[in-house]
Amino acid sequence: MLRAVLEFWGKAQAADGDAVTWHPVAYHLLDVAAVADEMLTMRPHTRGRAAWLLGISEPNVHRLPC
Repeated sequence: MLRAVLEFWGKAQAADGDAVTWHPVAYHLLDVAAVADEMLTMRPHTRGRAAWLLGISEPNVHRLPC
Protein backbone atom coordinates (compact mmCIF):
# COMPACT_ATOMS: atom_id res chain seq x y z
CA MET A 1 0.00 0.00 0.00
CA LEU A 2 2.78 2.48 0.92
CA ARG A 3 4.52 1.86 -2.39
CA ALA A 4 1.30 2.63 -4.28
CA VAL A 5 0.92 5.92 -2.41
CA LEU A 6 4.51 6.91 -3.09
CA GLU A 7 4.23 6.02 -6.77
CA PHE A 8 1.04 8.01 -7.41
CA TRP A 9 1.89 11.43 -8.83
CA GLY A 10 0.54 14.51 -7.13
CA LYS A 11 2.19 17.19 -9.17
CA ALA A 12 3.93 16.92 -12.51
CA GLN A 13 6.06 19.30 -14.49
CA ALA A 14 7.46 19.01 -17.97
CA ALA A 15 11.22 18.79 -17.97
CA ASP A 16 13.77 19.10 -20.75
CA GLY A 17 13.06 16.78 -23.64
CA ASP A 18 10.39 14.13 -23.21
CA ALA A 19 11.04 13.48 -19.52
CA VAL A 20 8.43 14.50 -16.98
CA THR A 21 9.39 15.14 -13.39
CA TRP A 22 6.82 14.48 -10.72
CA HIS A 23 6.26 14.77 -7.00
CA PRO A 24 4.44 11.93 -5.16
CA VAL A 25 0.94 12.85 -3.94
CA ALA A 26 1.83 11.99 -0.33
CA TYR A 27 4.67 14.52 -0.36
CA HIS A 28 2.57 17.10 -2.18
CA LEU A 29 -0.14 16.83 0.49
CA LEU A 30 2.46 17.27 3.23
CA ASP A 31 3.71 20.40 1.45
CA VAL A 32 0.16 21.77 1.22
CA ALA A 33 -0.46 21.08 4.93
CA ALA A 34 2.80 22.83 5.88
CA VAL A 35 1.90 25.91 3.83
CA ALA A 36 -1.62 26.00 5.29
CA ASP A 37 -0.22 25.72 8.82
CA GLU A 38 2.22 28.56 8.18
CA MET A 39 -0.50 30.76 6.69
CA LEU A 40 -2.82 30.16 9.64
CA THR A 41 0.02 30.89 12.06
CA MET A 42 1.39 34.01 10.39
CA ARG A 43 -1.84 35.56 9.09
CA PRO A 44 -4.39 36.19 11.85
CA HIS A 45 -6.86 37.72 9.38
CA THR A 46 -6.75 34.60 7.21
CA ARG A 47 -7.20 32.41 10.29
CA GLY A 48 -10.18 34.50 11.44
CA ARG A 49 -11.76 34.43 7.99
CA ALA A 50 -11.34 30.65 7.75
CA ALA A 51 -12.95 30.25 11.18
CA TRP A 52 -15.86 32.46 10.15
CA LEU A 53 -16.37 30.65 6.82
CA LEU A 54 -16.27 27.24 8.50
CA GLY A 55 -18.43 28.31 11.44
CA ILE A 56 -15.89 27.25 14.05
CA SER A 57 -13.81 29.03 16.66
CA GLU A 58 -10.42 30.40 15.66
CA PRO A 59 -8.40 27.99 17.86
CA ASN A 60 -10.19 25.08 16.18
CA VAL A 61 -9.04 26.12 12.70
CA HIS A 62 -5.57 24.73 13.43
CA ARG A 63 -7.07 21.51 14.76
CA LEU A 64 -8.76 20.59 11.50
CA PRO A 65 -7.55 17.27 10.12
CA CYS A 66 -5.44 17.61 7.02
